[in-house]
Amino acid sequence: MLKFLIPLSAALALPTAVNAESLWLILRYGSVNAGMPRMAAAASLEKIEMKDLNQCKSEGDKWANSILPKGEKKSLLTYHCIVGK
Repeated sequence: MLKFLIPLSAALALPTAVNAESLWLILRYGSVNAGMPRMAAAASLEKIEMKDLNQCKSEGDKWANSILPKGEKKSLLTYHCIVGK
């Protein structure tokens, strides 16, 4: 019994190296306010976890360059890649 207890207590006492960082793609969608062209009248945000910066930028570019359906008001489609915990 003691033979198992010592390695177990040692394993629990030693800290393990864990990469706690995560990368998030933040998507923003908003309709343009006619009076203030740089301001959005209404905005929505969505976050999606990404595996690396290349994937984040690739998916963000797809979002920013996507085509809106006909009849849709001019909209702001932007993104940001951020590092979180």
